[in-house]
Order: sequence, then C-alpha cells, then structure tokens
Amino acid sequence: MPLILGTNSIKDTGYNVANSANFESANSQALSKDYSGTHSDTNQGTWSMWIKRAKLATRMKIFGAYIDGNQSGQNLEFQANDTLRYRAGSGSSDINITDAVYRDPSAWYHIVVQQDSDASGASNQVKIWVNNTLQTLSTNNGAPGIIQFGHADAAANSIIGAEESAGNSTYFDGYMAEFAYCDGQKLDPTSFGEYDEDSPTIWKPKDLSGLTFGSQGVWLDFETSGTMGNDVSGNNNDFATEDNAVEQTTDTPTNNFCTMNPLDNYYAGSTFSEGNNKVVTAASPSGYNVSTIGLSAGKWYWEVEADSFSTGNDYCQIGISGSPTSAQWLGYNPYDWAMSNDSVLYNDETELDQSYSSAMSAGDIVSVALNLDDNEIKFYINGTVQNSGNATSITAAASTTLGAYFAAASDFSGSASNLVTTKWNFGGFSAFTVSSGNADDNGYGNFEYAPPSGFLAVCTKNLGSDGG
Repeated sequence: MPLILGTNSIKDTGYNVANSANFESANSQALSKDYSGTHSDTNQGTWSMWIKRAKLATRMKIFGAYIDGNQSGQNLEFQANDTLRYRAGSGSSDINITDAVYRDPSAWYHIVVQQDSDASGASNQVKIWVNNTLQTLSTNNGAPGIIQFGHADAAANSIIGAEESAGNSTYFDGYMAEFAYCDGQKLDPTSFGEYDEDSPTIWKPKDLSGLTFGSQGVWLDFETSGTMGNDVSGNNNDFATEDNAVEQTTDTPTNNFCTMNPLDNYYAGSTFSEGNNKVVTAASPSGYNVSTIGLSAGKWYWEVEADSFSTGNDYCQIGISGSPTSAQWLGYNPYDWAMSNDSVLYNDETELDQSYSSAMSAGDIVSVALNLDDNEIKFYINGTVQNSGNATSITAAASTTLGAYFAAASDFSGSASNLVTTKWNFGGFSAFTVSSGNADDNGYGNFEYAPPSGFLAVCTKNLGSDGG
C-alpha cells in the first residue's frame, strides 16, 4: 500500500490541505444535514475522505444516512477489529467488509467508496480503495439499494462522524480532511488524489475544485473555523453541528503532525483523547508514554501542559526517551532525560540535579527545545528557561537504543490517587487552549510560547532537509 505519511519532496509543492476537523467521540461531535432537492442519480455516487485515526479497536462511524431512524441507506465504519465496513441498504446482504485492517494512528488514510447499483455483479456495485489500493473484500455482498446520503426525504438524516439510528450513537474519534460526496458520479481515487512526482510511492490529495459534485454533492474542506460544516462544492449543502462542535486543526494529509502514541502504551492502561494529545495515566505500576514520531537530527520544539498530578515526590516527569518503553518512570533508563514536577533532572536512574528547575504546578506549560545538532536539551516552564538557561548535554540519537528520541512523559507512582494528566501541543492540534499563537520559523504550528530561533514543530513538512 502506498505511503502517505509524507516526505520532504512534498514540503513546498503541490496542493496543500490547510485544515482538518478533529472529532472527539467522548464529546459526541458530529455534523449532520437534512437535505432537500433531488439526487442527480440515486444509483451512483462516490465518497472520498482523508482519515487519521485516534482510537483503535473500537466500532465507530465515519458517515451514514438513515431514514426514519432505521439502518437503511449508506454508512461507512471502522469495526472493532479495525477493518472497514460499508453498508449500502437495509439488510445483512448489503454488507461489504475489507480484508485489510487499519491500525496506524500516526498515518493519514485516503478512503474512497464507490457505489453503482446498476452495475453487473457484486464486485462492481461496491468498491473501496485505501490510498489508491483497491481493497479485497472479505465480505462482498454488494446488493446496494438507492443512495440515501443526501436524500431529500423529510425524515432523512445524513451525518458525518457518527451513527444515529434508533437512539444508538457510534461516534468517530480522530481527524478528517477533504470530505467529499459526488452525487451521481462514479469516480475512482485519481479524481481525489495523485502520486507525488518526486516520490511515486507517496499518495497525496488533489484540488477538488474541478469536480462535478451533482445536485446533492458536498465538499467540506474544514477551513471555516466556527462553521466546520461549510460546503465549498458550490451547492451550499452546509452541514450543521450535531451535538458539540468539531474542532479545527492544521494536522492534515499534506502536513502530518506528531501526536502521542496509543500503541506504545506499556500496560495498555493510559487513556488517550483529544486526537491523542491528552494522556491520563492508569492505576498500575510506573510507566511512560511516547510520541508517534522519533527524531534523530535537527532542532525541535513542543509544549506540554502538566494538567493534573500530585505534588511532591516527583510524581510527574516530562522529557525525552531513546529507550523502549518499560515498567519504569521516565528518567530511569540511560537514554531518558526528564524534568520532574519536584525540580529534579533525571537520567539513568540518577538525580543529575536536584534544583534543576522551578517546581511545577498543575496547569503549567512545559516547553521542550531538543537540539540534536548539538546533542542538548532545554526545558521551559511558562516560557521561562530553566537551569539558568544552560543546556543539558544528551547522548547522540544514533547511539541510543532506538536510534532516535521521542517526546515522553511518565507517572512515577502508578497509584489510583496520583494519576497524571498531560496535554500535548506539537503544533497541529493542542489539547490545551492556546491563548496567544506562535509559529516556528517555517510558519508551522500554533504554540502558546514562541519557539526559540531555529527550533521547529514536529511535522512532516519540517522533516527531511531540516532534520528528523
């Protein structure tokens, strides 16, 4: 399957997706519309969207269409086993399930679903592509009825990011970009994406402005903050907020930002939310969590709000790790460097400095400036550099166990009464409110404090010639 994480070859060229929408299942976030008007064709239609998953192994809807609260119409979902399922009618004979699974929370997936109820044979009636690869369907029943998404029935409801049927809601959790429905159009993925001319394994988005969307078609680019359901297809088929407003981000398939990694979760106990930028530790032995992108060269910046922890006893550590995660606190291993809430700098199970920093208070924002050109690190608390402005020397990334450093934080105690909550901001989508707004030298990221000169947000457009 083609890669879509991104490389330096698409850093400044090609179509740029400016924004995505973050859907948070715990906040019941979705977009919906009751349509009016007439379909261009109720037997043919194509859906396209770019998805970055935040929660795995959970059933959740990407889009759906329902009549009178029944499960008739179209719906696309991730199943609990991480396959994709498309339902195109009202019975069990209309279910189509991919053979492949999708379990990478760091990657953007491009999903295209094509329905042609007039075609001969089930394999031609429903087709699903992921990253321009036609999927083998372990269940391929075809048998689609008429297209209900965009249906003009007064009782119809078309919804993005959830299922609403007979009172059941299965909300999507993750990022979505460039959602398009082309009414009456039978299109393949090349209408929505293309291979990068310099890296022919990189599948990237295309400008959709030249497409014919049909009378009930829609294109949501999520660029209008506060009106995330704004339709830019020319049809003005705007979607409304269903319960709580989805949030705008700059984490997109053309600039993929780092988040925390729910797969690297030693006891599988920490809870991830806010697009994998909020982490709450579990009541279990000590352990730490790390980011999705490892860094081996260059200068990098990110922020962490130490949102909740018990004071004293070094319960919360924030820093970097070049070691495999383990049942230990951050700073225990030889390639970990961590600043604790109790002012101590740790490395290799050693207190390097017991008065390294000011003591952290709940709600403080810790900034990390990682310099892998000179192999050193600086920490800041609420914008003030610690250790009197002196950098701390670290082992070269190439000499660490992992060959790279990952952003990390830990819970020293593991006690149910001392759980640690951290909120992360790598620049694409912050789990805490950014009240000021500062970009890096390349113009990427949105931070509470200005990154030091030369230090960049951890995103794919900064990887490559700038390090990584």
